[in-house]
Amino acid sequence: MAFSIFQTYSTTTATGINDNFLWIGDGNLLPAGSTTLTKNTSTVHNIYDLGSSAYRWNEIHIQNAYLQLGGTDPTTTFANTWNLICRIELPGGISTPANRIEITGLNGDTDELYHIIFKRKMFSATNTYLYNDIYINGDSGANYGYQEIRGSMNSASSMHINSNTYNYFGDITGSSLFNFITYNKTGKTRLWLGNRMNDIAPSVSYWVDIMNYKRVGFFWNNINDTITSLVFISNNNLLTETSIEIWTLK
Repeated sequence: MAFSIFQTYSTTTATGINDNFLWIGDGNLLPAGSTTLTKNTSTVHNIYDLGSSAYRWNEIHIQNAYLQLGGTDPTTTFANTWNLICRIELPGGISTPANRIEITGLNGDTDELYHIIFKRKMFSATNTYLYNDIYINGDSGANYGYQEIRGSMNSASSMHINSNTYNYFGDITGSSLFNFITYNKTGKTRLWLGNRMNDIAPSVSYWVDIMNYKRVGFFWNNINDTITSLVFISNNNLLTETSIEIWTLK
């Protein structure tokens, strides 16, 4: 399919006109097209404007967005954006809360970085501490390590765990929020770095105070297997409002 360039004192066929419409309809809206099109060299790096500050598109639906912000070479310099690839939230009114949430279909080699946001809500009327942990690829062997620095109320402490059988997410009786960046690529050390905040209110079903804040790091010593799944487990039910989001750079 060719793009017809109209010239003075020349004619074209209906097929040529149709091909021009098909060229645009098939998605070839580019500042530089095939060899039959002249590149737009009126601005640096063949860049042109789609809309303006005064006239903007209302909605843009895109499969993948690759943005080049500044830089000197638009063919090699890209500013990737975070894309949401998974979101799970336990809805209100569920009859059987979950104590296990498994996320499958991941590819840690394609998605080298994950940004994981995990909000968990748990409750113990007896003020018993509840835990929540993560298995990578279902691995429950002694292949995990953990280090934390914690501020609890007015005290500071730390904790170190080696050869653990899971990624330790800590004990709570209330709700908590986790925010992690993970490095996933096969052949490299798998590292997680993030923050965790807990709140607590003994013997009541709502939460009124922040108990502690932690800076935490994990590692998984398996460098050979592609990361394909994450399993979030608990010794008690994860309640309504528990949610997990996984973002990756595209």
